Amino acid sequence: MKRVFLVWWTLTLVACMLLTTHALAQDGGGDGGSDGTTEEPARRYSLWQFIKGGGVISIPIWVCSGLLLALAIENGLTLRRHVIMPTGVLDGFNRNIQERKYQQAFETVNRSDSFLGRVLTAGLSKLPLGYSAAAQHMLEAGEEETMRLEQKIGYLSLIGVVAPMLGLLGTVTGMIRAFHQIALKGESVKPGDMASGISEALVTTCEGLIVAIPAIAIYSLYRNRVQRLVLEVGLVAEEMMGQFNPATRGQATKPGAAPGAPPAGGSDPAAPPVVGTDPAKPAG
Repeated sequence: MKRVFLVWWTLTLVACMLLTTHALAQDGGGDGGSDGTTEEPARRYSLWQFIKGGGVISIPIWVCSGLLLALAIENGLTLRRHVIMPTGVLDGFNRNIQERKYQQAFETVNRSDSFLGRVLTAGLSKLPLGYSAAAQHMLEAGEEETMRLEQKIGYLSLIGVVAPMLGLLGTVTGMIRAFHQIALKGESVKPGDMASGISEALVTTCEGLIVAIPAIAIYSLYRNRVQRLVLEVGLVAEEMMGQFNPATRGQATKPGAAPGAPPAGGSDPAAPPVVGTDPAKPAG
C-alpha cells in the first residue's frame, strides 16, 4: 500500500510539472493572419525552458524536489509494519517464552534491528533490576525510537515550508528586475524589457508550489502512519513484556521480599533467569 502512495505522489509531481508546461505553452501556437496567410507557429515552451525561466532561484527549488523524492521513498520503505514489527521476531520470542528458553528469547529480539526489537531489548536488559525498571527503560527506548522516526519525516515538512519561500524569493527578485528596467529606460521601456523579470517571478512561484504541495501531503500521510505504528508497537511490547510481570504471572511474594522474587517454598520453575547472561552461570 505504501508503494502505491509513493508511485501516486511521484506521478502527481510529474503531472503537475507537465500540466504547468502545457498551460504555459498555449501561447505558442498562432492562428492564421488577417491577410489569409498562415503564420509560423511560435516555438513551444518546453519543460527545460520552464526550469531555466526561474533563474538561479529555481536551482535550490529543484534540489528540494530531488530530496523530496528520496525522502518519500526512504520513509515509505521504512514505515512498513513488517519492518517496524517483524513477524519473525514476534513468533520467535513467543515460541521461546512458551518453551521457557528465556535467553534465546532475549537473543531473538537483540538480533533484530527493528523498532520493536530495540524496545524489547532495552526492557529485557533491565529485568534484573525488576519489572518496573524494565518497563520504564522500555518506555524511554520507545520514545527515543519514536523521535527518530518523527525527525526523518520532519524533513518532508521542512521542504514543504522552504520550497514556497524560495518561490516567493524568486517572485521578489523577478519583480525587482522588471521594475529596474523601468527605472533605467523610463518612458521608453517596452513590455518585452520587463517580460523576463515578470516571467521569473511567476515561474519560481509555480515551481515552489509544485514542490511544496506534495511534500506537505506526504508528510501528513507519514505522520499518521508513524502514530499508528507507534501505538501498535506499544501495545505489542507491553503484552510481550507482561509475561515477565510477577503480578500477571500469579507470583505470590512474601512481605518485604524484593519485587519479582520467587514464591516461598522454592523457586518458581517458570521464572526467567537474568536476561542477557549465560543461563549456565549463576547470576551475579
